[in-house]
Amino acid sequence: MLEQHWEDCSLLFDARRWRVRSPRMSLAALARLDELTDAHLDGLVVASPAASSVLTRDAERLNTGQISAIAAYALRSSRLDLLDWLAGMSGEVAGWWESVGDGVAWASEESLGAVLTSGVRQTLPWNAVLKLLVCRLTGRAAHELFLSCLNDGASPPVQLMCLRVVGELGVSALNPRCVELIRSTNPQVSNQAALALWMSGERGVSLSAMSMLFRRAGSSGREDAEGAWFIQGLAQAQAFAELEREFATHSQHDARHAELISYAGLVGQVSLVLSAIGWMNVAKIARAAGEAFTWITGADLAELGLDRDPPEDFQSGPNDDPNDESVAMDEDEDLPWPDPVKVADWWHKNKHNFQSGVRYFMGRPVTVEHCIHVLKTGKQRQRFIAARYLKLLQPERPLFNCAAPAWRQQALLAKM
Repeated sequence: MLEQHWEDCSLLFDARRWRVRSPRMSLAALARLDELTDAHLDGLVVASPAASSVLTRDAERLNTGQISAIAAYALRSSRLDLLDWLAGMSGEVAGWWESVGDGVAWASEESLGAVLTSGVRQTLPWNAVLKLLVCRLTGRAAHELFLSCLNDGASPPVQLMCLRVVGELGVSALNPRCVELIRSTNPQVSNQAALALWMSGERGVSLSAMSMLFRRAGSSGREDAEGAWFIQGLAQAQAFAELEREFATHSQHDARHAELISYAGLVGQVSLVLSAIGWMNVAKIARAAGEAFTWITGADLAELGLDRDPPEDFQSGPNDDPNDESVAMDEDEDLPWPDPVKVADWWHKNKHNFQSGVRYFMGRPVTVEHCIHVLKTGKQRQRFIAARYLKLLQPERPLFNCAAPAWRQQALLAKM
């Protein structure tokens, strides 16, 4: 039974990292997934201390899900020594810190408080990053910790995590230091400093820095974080001339077409709807165009019967061909295939409900109230957008964490 708890718990954590950004996953569905994870975590805690030997026996072959499970178990069972054990192998697995953060999120408030007050026995980088993860999760602004993590002697991983936390929590008092770090010789630190400023509402130094970052970015995903923040920030400021210039620059690059279509959905202008409908005729980008249409109008294509069957000859994502080196998952796998004719007909009948020049998201103008509504009722990818808009509308408010355990999210939403 112990072995089964360990295997299922790590597999659920691994699957969750993908499902938490699924375009069809609701908060209620995420809660059901998290209940299963909780049950297996409880099973491991009940089996403590025997569970510790099982969790640590494959130290050389840990994957992201196992790292998250160990971090969650360590805090649930008050075994901070296991966090020390994890620290000894930090950096060996891609996405290490993110995986630890996923596990930390399952700890009780009491356990998180213990990390902030006592920490772990390892040296500063690990201890500091662990405390930063707790600050990010709880919304606590530990200014002395932040200052020490942003000084010139701090390692780049510590600076990166701290800048991320400072931006997400809206600690504008550290904007001057962020301005200095934009000039860092480390491009990752420089980029994260620009994003932290952007999230705080600063539109001077960060505007040019974010524009440069957006222009030279490759397509690391259909919607990379920096690009989404940049586009939503420009749309929030109604800087439509700048948006047109950015789109014109990137429209020349075929590799970024799906990404740019998503950004068009983030702009939220009805003037882009007909373009989105036209893009639905191109199989490679059809589903991205359908999602952009939904982001603007709020129309659920599947629910309204505006979808169609996939093209017979279309393939995406990993396949069985041993000579195909592509192993990337299809980001649009859960999206419906839009029927351009049906969608155009729906738009013709409903466009009178939309006004030119108004920025729409999920069929409504972007407001604090509407963003909170989407956070409570929307699908995961929509909820991430709503969280960013809410942060841009109220920079001093901590960024709502749509990847946190559902029970944490539901507790926060009940207060909003």
